Amino acid sequence: MPEFLRGISVLCFPSHREGLPNAVIEAAACGIPVVAWDVTGVRDAVLDGVTGYLVPIGAYQAMADRLIALLSNPAKRERMGAAARSFASTHFEAARVQRAFVEFLDQL
Repeated sequence: MPEFLRGISVLCFPSHREGLPNAVIEAAACGIPVVAWDVTGVRDAVLDGVTGYLVPIGAYQAMADRLIALLSNPAKRERMGAAARSFASTHFEAARVQRAFVEFLDQL
């Protein structure tokens, strides 16, 4: 998967329903900004305007505009990609996620 992700410039993720999307986190970990619908789960993995863009569901022109904006601006894409990698490594590092899950189970 990392080889594939390193071959793309932006991840377009038009999912209407998500838990916490692995594809978005994996893209971020590879330094790829994401343009996605603003839905539960995705909004936990994308910082709008920082690591990518969140677009209201069904706003197809806005989705296209955000994708074009990133594809036509390599410097912005690189900044957002670097921010995405940092955010993913800070918030979704495996040991941290596992600890949080164990703590959640302990609270049950």
